[in-house]
Amino acid sequence: MSIRDLDYIFRPSSIALVGASNRPKSVGAVLARNLMRAGFQGPIMPVNPKHRAIGGVLAWPSVADLPMVPDLGVVCTPADAVPGVIAELRAKGAQAAVVITAGCGEGGDSDGETRRQAMLEASQRMRIIGPNVLGVLVPGAGLI
Repeated sequence: MSIRDLDYIFRPSSIALVGASNRPKSVGAVLARNLMRAGFQGPIMPVNPKHRAIGGVLAWPSVADLPMVPDLGVVCTPADAVPGVIAELRAKGAQAAVVITAGCGEGGDSDGETRRQAMLEASQRMRIIGPNVLGVLVPGAGLI
């Protein structure tokens, strides 16, 4: 395995948080809070069509609407949305994604296996960590 594009995961210059939320204790809210308080120096672009802002930061309705290409997409949407989100990130030009979402085949579920295959096909060889992971911790880069 090569180390191609790993900088986009471990040292991104911009992040799209797809599934960011203001709903207390939701995965999207916890991830948004952690990212926004960790000292990340680049833009954090929350994506959620139901919110104008997440944690006081302007939110975007879709990946296509983002004002710039994110180096890294962090995905915490429902499992059925993951393949489409990965396709949107790839179409926007993102090089890597961390998929927090569970339900993409990690338990042997046939529907999940179908979702995982669709996610991989949508990625077009984009680097993906996950699904069903806690994220990537790089305190020196403000990723917690």
